[in-house]
Amino acid sequence: MSEESDTSRPTRQAKKNAIRKIDKAVPREKKYKKKRKKEDQAAKELRQRYKQLDQKGKLARQQVEEGRHVVIDLMDDDSEEGERDKRKKEEREAEMVPFECVICSEEIIDVLSKAISEGKGGVDGGLAIWSCDQKDCGVLFCTSCVIRYITGAMARTNCPACRREWNLGMLRDQARAYDPDLLGEG
Repeated sequence: MSEESDTSRPTRQAKKNAIRKIDKAVPREKKYKKKRKKEDQAAKELRQRYKQLDQKGKLARQQVEEGRHVVIDLMDDDSEEGERDKRKKEEREAEMVPFECVICSEEIIDVLSKAISEGKGGVDGGLAIWSCDQKDCGVLFCTSCVIRYITGAMARTNCPACRREWNLGMLRDQARAYDPDLLGEG
């Protein structure tokens, strides 16, 4: 009987080994909890940042509709320096489209006002400006400047900013709607 009872019960050494393994596992679990807590905090901060950026984006769209220049500060004071430098670089690269004609540098607001006063350009003078229709460009031009650009001696048909080809059919239709005499016979 003593043999059966010895084999069914764990030895003292086995108990000590099991307890030692459990003790070693407990600090690991604490470390993992800390790591998970940091990850959860980072995810929470990211969600808050997205909300802030969305609110700033709404404000920027509202200001653009009102015709004001917009500069959005996308950085928090507590961000790391490397991240800050990266964001500054991205901000410089992705600056808002300027509100002036890229060719003649006249303010778009002035172009629209002039079109309205001359009775051209449709509703609110909107036909007086042309926007590059290429993805990620959207640079603004006076319609008259664009027509001079494509019909001049060089007869260029690509955007001076992004260098991609324009849809000339759409441009001609808009130019004719803006001022039928602008294209002449062309």
